[in-house]
Amino acid sequence: ISPWIQVESLQIAKITEGIVDTEAFLQYSLENAGVKHLKIRLPENTDIPEFDGEGIVSFQRQADKNIWDIELHSKVFRKYRIRARFRQPIEKNNLVSINSVVSEGVELQKGYLAIISDDALQIKVAETKGDISEFDVRKIPTFFNVPYLSKAVLCFKNVGTDYIVSIDVAKHKTAELLKAQIKNVEFDSIASKEGRVIT
Repeated sequence: ISPWIQVESLQIAKITEGIVDTEAFLQYSLENAGVKHLKIRLPENTDIPEFDGEGIVSFQRQADKNIWDIELHSKVFRKYRIRARFRQPIEKNNLVSINSVVSEGVELQKGYLAIISDDALQIKVAETKGDISEFDVRKIPTFFNVPYLSKAVLCFKNVGTDYIVSIDVAKHKTAELLKAQIKNVEFDSIASKEGRVIT
């Protein structure tokens, strides 16, 4: 019997100066049979990722694209959760493309994308591709258990596997100091009985 697998994912991209730091949480539901290997496709141009999950033995990059084979100690059934983390450089044109993290070989994947940025940066959506739409971050399921989601400035929901969100990134300009001119100064002095003077 072949396994029937569906995935609900949460991808969090934090945009800082020069780098996009991404965490992806994938919640698997497995029926009919268990699996000992999972394949996850990451966006291109990432550094070596980290994968966290119960019973992970190893992970290796496949020959094609940026697909990683995660080997587990034993087969997993029903529910399984894995976390991936990776970084991507921001190109000089200040346009950031955020691509989906995809679990290969599953029957259904849907999920959410939350974007966080440094206070020094201003971001706005330039373009979206794929089955993705804006979403209220407060409605993301609580089982992902990510406390810093409230910091998200943009949030989306996707019902397909492949999407691209292009973000324009600009650095806030430093506010100029206003020139001031002193026109008048008054001093008051108080003398105590002992002869001390406070001005």
